[in-house]
Amino acid sequence: MLINTFFIPAILAIVFSSLGIKRAAELERHGMVPVGRGAAIAGLVTGIVGVLNSLLWKWLVLFIF
Repeated sequence: MLINTFFIPAILAIVFSSLGIKRAAELERHGMVPVGRGAAIAGLVTGIVGVLNSLLWKWLVLFIF
């Protein structure tokens, strides 16, 4: 089985950035400034791109080569 080394960090980026978005929303509900929402969204986007890249790479290696 082929394992891309970027797949697990991409999954972790999605998990931790979703926790960060949730925490920023919680801060906003309590009337505080939601610090870190932009970084959490950037982490979510890069995590999704990393997962898609890993899946595409695996598909290319398995079916084309």
